[in-house]
Parts: sequence; C-alpha cells; structure tokens
Amino acid sequence: MQVKIKNVRLSFSNLRKPYTPKTGDPKFTFTGICSADSTVEATIDEKKVTVPSTDFEKVILAAICKDKWGKTPAKLEMYAYSKADQQVGSRGPKVNEDGDYYEGYDASTMFFSAGTKVADAPNGILIVDQKRQPLPASSGMPNNGDYVNAILNIFAYEYEGKKGISASIEAIQYLRKGESFGTAKVTVDAFEDEDMEEEETEVENF
Repeated sequence: MQVKIKNVRLSFSNLRKPYTPKTGDPKFTFTGICSADSTVEATIDEKKVTVPSTDFEKVILAAICKDKWGKTPAKLEMYAYSKADQQVGSRGPKVNEDGDYYEGYDASTMFFSAGTKVADAPNGILIVDQKRQPLPASSGMPNNGDYVNAILNIFAYEYEGKKGISASIEAIQYLRKGESFGTAKVTVDAFEDEDMEEEETEVENF
C-alpha cells in the first residue's frame, strides 16, 4: 500500500548516497521521527484516509493486514513503524553503547523506517522541494534533522513462518529546515569561571 507520511524529521537516513550493510545489498534508507503534527495518508477501499501518525496501526496497518491475512496477527514484526525502545528482529532500540537514547529520541518516540535496494532504484530516490520541483544533491538538502514528507510502500510479508510489515522508500518532499543532529553550538556557558594566576616574573641577577 502506498502511504504518504507528512511532517516527519529525518534521522539516520541515506537518501543520496546508499548505505552498504555488512551483509546484504546497498540500499537507500529512510527514518522519519513522528511528532504530534505528523499525519499519514492512504487510500483504503477506494477512499482517501488521513489520520494522525498515532492512528497508523489502528487504521492503515489494520487495512494492510486485512488484505494479506484477513486480520492483524497476534505476533507481527513491525519494521515500518516502531517505538524507540523496541527490539524488532535484529534491529535494537535507538540507544548508543552507553544505553542513552540517540538525539531526537526518547523511550516513547515513534518513527517510520524504510529501505530501498539500489538495484530497485537505479536512478536514486525522487527528492523534490516544496513546489514539487526536483531538488538536486548540490542543494545540500534535505539533511538529517530536516522535516520532510515521504511516500512509502508499506507491505505485509511472511517468511520462514514469521509475519511482518516492512516498507520501501519511494519519494521525499523537503518541507523545512531543522537543526542538524550533533551540531549544537558551543557557548561560553560550557566553561566555568576560573581564578587567574599571576604570572611569575623572573629577575635576572647582574
């Protein structure tokens, strides 16, 4: 099912230069952090439906599962839409080696995730600006931290007895600039007042 995700913040995304995993094929990747203003659009039973991202599982996921299995399975590997504190298959929570959440995430953060093999997108991912005009790589946009709309293909699968939901990235629309992750400016408040030491003056003996 083709789904449009609106107003999410890019994070851990490789939209211009593909990501090459240790095993598997190179692919373009997308992760979009949801906020209270994020929405999801899809066509269900020939009707366009728009819901808050918080209703994705209740409305749109339910329709995807119904088409595939007739109902939503009790156990489902959800790769397309996850909570930051969840382990999904081999993908762990959004925490670093110290157990701290990555910038932009906390335990309750919800995000969409998708990947497309380079072989399936030989011309790259379609990226446009607010006026739907092609946005060249030379523009430097979008970056991780920026806000975008995204078109994903979200699909149900069954493999080796496991049922799951995954997604591929189809297109991106740059929405607005956001603060880049890991680029917080250092200010004078990072220092503390220090006592000044008097310089010693050497006196030469004549």
